Amino acid sequence: MTGSPEYRPMIGLEIHVALATRSKMFCGCSAEFGAPPNTNVCPVCLGLPGSLPAINARALELGIMCARAVGGQVQARMHFERKNYHYPDLPKGYQISQYAVPLAIGGEVVLDDVEDAERRVRIRRVHLEEDAGKSTHSAETGHTLLDFNRCGVPLAEIVTEPDMRSPGEARAFLEELRALLRVAGVSEVRMEAGELRCDVNFNLVRSAAGDGLEGTEISEVKNLNSFRSVQRALEYEVSRHREAIRGGEPLVHETRHWDEERGITYAARSKEEAHDYRYFPEPDLPPISVDPDLAQYLAAQVPELPRARRRRFRNEFDLGSYDARALVSEAELADFFEEAVAEGADPKDAANWILGEVRGHLNATGDSLADLPVTPRMLAALLSLVAAGEISGTMAKDVWSEAVETGRDPVSSVEESGLRQISDEETLDALVEEVIEENPDAAEEFTAGKEKALGFLVGQVMKKTRGQANPQLANERLRKALRNGSDHR
Repeated sequence: MTGSPEYRPMIGLEIHVALATRSKMFCGCSAEFGAPPNTNVCPVCLGLPGSLPAINARALELGIMCARAVGGQVQARMHFERKNYHYPDLPKGYQISQYAVPLAIGGEVVLDDVEDAERRVRIRRVHLEEDAGKSTHSAETGHTLLDFNRCGVPLAEIVTEPDMRSPGEARAFLEELRALLRVAGVSEVRMEAGELRCDVNFNLVRSAAGDGLEGTEISEVKNLNSFRSVQRALEYEVSRHREAIRGGEPLVHETRHWDEERGITYAARSKEEAHDYRYFPEPDLPPISVDPDLAQYLAAQVPELPRARRRRFRNEFDLGSYDARALVSEAELADFFEEAVAEGADPKDAANWILGEVRGHLNATGDSLADLPVTPRMLAALLSLVAAGEISGTMAKDVWSEAVETGRDPVSSVEESGLRQISDEETLDALVEEVIEENPDAAEEFTAGKEKALGFLVGQVMKKTRGQANPQLANERLRKALRNGSDHR
């Protein structure tokens, strides 16, 4: 980036995560994604007169687990408030949320790069709220269609401190947070279903006299629903703010929207502050006291988190940082890996196979690991055959393909099809003699110092055995036979 080098980005995020409940936050309507428009609604989530909300206990529990997963301190007492604003997809004219006394305060998410360098992103607060509906704008008709199915779906909002220093770092934080939330079981975090949406707060700052900071006015970019969009929108804002600094143009404190097709942000309105929303306690819901024993029990339900698991994989299984990160990025892959190792697979071989063949198959088919007929035990058995030299790596891929298609056990497949690799020295020595006799010119070339000739001869051995000879051993026996023959000449 060009411009004044003393300016640096300061980025904070507000992340809205849909909690994995079957019903909505304050009513019994289904929270199912993808239902026909306006079918999962009732007087409560439509805000009809006389309807009264009731708190979804499971949403509260998942919110507590979410807060603990990011290291937040769950408040002993909290209450809900009305956040007042008027928009067509908010039928009540207000959103039930939390502000003054949220679910939790504090916490942090630690980012490790491939070199294990640490960056800490502090969490300011975690609070619960309900979602708004969805507006669909039609350019063809000029109409806006409203779907209220999403109204009342329980959300946890995670607000960070402005600790991120680059668009790439903001994306890395979101990727780590998504993995963390999925492992914690608080949300499926399906981006395509809008289960994680992000607002970005950004400006450029530089150190000022007295160790203070001065910088450009803050821009907020709303409702970004992919990691790529977050990074691209921030990259655009970095350029826009730097251009304004260079040109001496004023920047205003505003909310902007992201245009994915054009790759730009555009002004929507001046940025609201808390007082603009006229927060006041929700009169229809009582304050909530959280039993410390319940909070402790729920915290104990949060399993090993991604960062701790990556470190354990490196220490316990001697994996490199890249392999550990790649496996743990998908909890199901990490579980599959650990089960294969427990069944006797070499950790490095298992990691290579899972990140190569297993993940490649899943990406190509769109299947999940639950759909894969090959179990960790079967993979461990296959890798054991390779490690013992009974089949080659090429044979193993053929056996794997058959197992994926049929669910057939690899050991049975190898035994019944006669695919075991020929590693018997006497058998190979006889074949080697045949190949040397049939290809005297290649044999002479090798003894004359042409190494490439040996590859041809190994290929002839493999051809005679239909690929079942151990290629490494065939190479060794050929070298020995050719050298012995040369010594006797």
